[in-house]
Amino acid sequence: MAQATDDYIMFVDADDYVLSPLKIVLNDEQTADLNVFGFESGEEQKVVRAKYYDANESMHAKTMMMENPTQYLTAWGKIFKHDLIKKYNLRFNTNLRVAEDGNFMLQYLMKCETIKFSLPVGYHYSKDTESVMTTFDRKSEDYLTALEESERNLEGCPAEIQKSFNVYVMMHFNIIMVHETFASANPIKYKLKIKQLRHLLNKPIFKEALVGIKASECHGIRMLPIVLLKMHAYRLASILFIVRARQNEKQVED
Repeated sequence: MAQATDDYIMFVDADDYVLSPLKIVLNDEQTADLNVFGFESGEEQKVVRAKYYDANESMHAKTMMMENPTQYLTAWGKIFKHDLIKKYNLRFNTNLRVAEDGNFMLQYLMKCETIKFSLPVGYHYSKDTESVMTTFDRKSEDYLTALEESERNLEGCPAEIQKSFNVYVMMHFNIIMVHETFASANPIKYKLKIKQLRHLLNKPIFKEALVGIKASECHGIRMLPIVLLKMHAYRLASILFIVRARQNEKQVED
């Protein structure tokens, strides 16, 4: 990033590659501070709904992206305005072991004014290698560190952003439950897993986020665990985490 000289910056993971339709995005005269485009994951295509958000509308796009971090807050699959990165000296926090993409994206979202979603599928995300999102590893403390860093970066943010950040935090709680606590590779007994769930949920950042989310605003299957956690239905929530963990593990096997 320090060596970049052109108008835009793009990030590509080592085992991924850029597709030729991306030229359509780059050659489009209506570019934005942040350009988001479709991608393919294995043989499945993830197409975004084409829309341009100006400075008066972009808050909607920002909150939507924050509330769906695994889909929208990766650094890849986007084109960034170099001037903004330079102006605010935005960098990835190399001290974070996980969620460094999300931490960078949140900072960039707070500084950008216009956001554009484009139809072309311009990026190939490789599912051939195992990653932190598909394998068991004890990283709950690392996630806590990353979330607390993001919380500091968002101090003084608008109420809409804080509201969406609560969802962002709880989505990461779900990730920890699925990829760590209730993963098949975790050898501890079920009763202790429930104890771990309750212990982690009592951490200030998760506790405050859960309180800040209204059950009436939780829509869709991905929010169901949050509703159950608000109801203190920990065992029912654990069933959802276990099912999701098994689905992820099967994907790795396949």
